[in-house]
Amino acid sequence: MEVVYSPSAFDLALNLFYAKNALETGERSVHVFSFKAEYNRSLIGGVTVRKRKNIFVLDYIAVEAEFRRNKIASSLLRLALESAAERGITELFFVTKAKDFFIKNGAVATEDNSFLMRECLDCPQRGETCSPLLMKFNINTKNETK
Repeated sequence: MEVVYSPSAFDLALNLFYAKNALETGERSVHVFSFKAEYNRSLIGGVTVRKRKNIFVLDYIAVEAEFRRNKIASSLLRLALESAAERGITELFFVTKAKDFFIKNGAVATEDNSFLMRECLDCPQRGETCSPLLMKFNINTKNETK
């Protein structure tokens, strides 16, 4: 299977893709960069980093269900971390319910910037289908996570 990865604007296609994959979307921060994954010219994955209150946030990462378990999310995450390092970003925060995936890829739980959890407090999924965790990647400028 040949998947094509490329930089992307945060456009309507990515926004709809994230919403379709049960990610909450909205314009509450500044777009920094995105990457998309395509198979046979169809969008099958994406990752987006945004900036909120002077911190960098891994706001979205998703892969179509039938393409999961093919390391596409790991490839998108690697591209995001490399791009962050190239931009001099040293920390990348995010809220997730897929903690095992992120721990496997070098993320750590954190209490820094807990305001990122605010939108989860009133979410009807919290405690039912979602148990969110605030995490971060510590990034050095040599494209490696700490």
